[in-house]
Amino acid sequence: MESFDAAIAEHSISRLAATYASLATLAKETPAEHSRELGPQLAAQLSEMPRWHAAVYSGFVGALVERNADAVACARPLRAGLRAGMEQALEFARLREEHYGEEEADPGSGRA
Repeated sequence: MESFDAAIAEHSISRLAATYASLATLAKETPAEHSRELGPQLAAQLSEMPRWHAAVYSGFVGALVERNADAVACARPLRAGLRAGMEQALEFARLREEHYGEEEADPGSGRA
């Protein structure tokens, strides 16, 4: 967990990725008592991560909940991240429609 905490403190994307790789292999062998501590600790720091890493770590937290991490303690940060992501998706859709209109083809579709 020290490398995870350091990655968060330093806002180091490469360290977050490396820490995830080491934690992901640990999850299969982590006894229930470690999942109970690890899940809420990781969940509490999701808001401090870049969105992509927060999404990946959220899945990992879900796996820890399946292995006895406290679902209630993990739920609030997971819901907050989901809410923020949905709000950003809605804003993107609003801006896209404002810029391109309803009738205009999707700029990434290759259609004119």
